[in-house]
Amino acid sequence: MAMQVKATNMVQPVKPVDGRTARADNTRRRIVTSMIALIEEGQLEPTAAAIAARAGVSVRSVFQHFADLESVFQAAADQTMQRVWSLVRPVPESGPVEQKIEALLDMRWNIYDQIAAIRRAATLLEHRSPALAQRRRQFREVLHRLLERAFGVEVNQLPREARAETLDAMVVMADFEFMDVLRQQMGLSRQLAYQTQRRALLSILTAATR
Repeated sequence: MAMQVKATNMVQPVKPVDGRTARADNTRRRIVTSMIALIEEGQLEPTAAAIAARAGVSVRSVFQHFADLESVFQAAADQTMQRVWSLVRPVPESGPVEQKIEALLDMRWNIYDQIAAIRRAATLLEHRSPALAQRRRQFREVLHRLLERAFGVEVNQLPREARAETLDAMVVMADFEFMDVLRQQMGLSRQLAYQTQRRALLSILTAATR
């Protein structure tokens, strides 16, 4: 009588990729990428028609994949933020204050160069988009914690009532809105804007520690 061998390590069949799902994902990516490209080219509020034309799809297709243009922008903002997090670097918590400020600004300007256009577009939409406003608050909170950690030695030397005020002032001076004022509204070169921001941050800490 022949021995029957029971297979114990059967290879499971590979589940085929759903072609419709793959196409839908690809279309969504093209729509989001197109919005980002248009914003970076200066169209801070791209129309559905412009996005569709850039993505090579119909306007109807845009709204089949997204509820509205705000949803497209939120997806674009999320994709941009993934780039931002990859650029975030810790600021030294010890050493001369000037070096710590320069480390902070080197990182901030590197990020600014990547997201300046979409940041301006977000500013136009935040007043009618709670989701975007929440993202802005969260990012500012991250900046606040970063400054608190990096300049804790200096800030903790201040009277208790001055610590929060000093950190809040530093957040304003290190924020992208202030950087945009220097570059776009005042027309300063990147180098001069950097030096102006450096002087402002150093002045805040110097004045507070006197």
